[in-house]
Amino acid sequence: MKPNFDLKSRATPLNQNDRQRSSLLIMGYLSPLLFLFLNVLATLPIILYVGLEDLEKISITLLLAGTIVGEIIFIFASLAIVHNWSNWAAILGFSRVNFKWRHIGQAAFIGGLMFLGLQVMGILLSASGMKLESSETSKQLINGSGFWFYFTLILLVPLLVPFLEEVVFRGVTLGFLWHGQKDPATARSAWLAVIY
Repeated sequence: MKPNFDLKSRATPLNQNDRQRSSLLIMGYLSPLLFLFLNVLATLPIILYVGLEDLEKISITLLLAGTIVGEIIFIFASLAIVHNWSNWAAILGFSRVNFKWRHIGQAAFIGGLMFLGLQVMGILLSASGMKLESSETSKQLINGSGFWFYFTLILLVPLLVPFLEEVVFRGVTLGFLWHGQKDPATARSAWLAVIY
């Protein structure tokens, strides 16, 4: 018998049998450990290829690519573990997506304001005598060149990485915990908010 899933709203957890619910709940709690494990497995070949002695020479683009691969494997592995392929959109929170181009414009505007605010703060801190230095990651991103430089700065850092992080944490971890609850009152309880 196929369970009746409520795809219209995320206000109530999916109507599932106890076995599905418990597998979602257990996977929700274990998902941070699985996430770390799979990210280590995805980036380990890059680190071993470069060598432990030359870790400073690892490209940030390669590490981001390894992390992205680990996040994608984590999303698919999590859905495979709970055997819930048919309702992936509802569990991951995609059933209520209402995309509008103005949201992209608003996000770009807010991002630009934040960038300007950071520049003003940097100038003020420098004027007050504080020494500011960029991190090694920032230096590597700024000093890059060629295709991978633009690919990292235009696609990976501002778009793909934040999107996948939202799917991982809000979709898989929080979604599994949310839909693993038996009733909506428990799913909306404060302890779930405290955890995340």
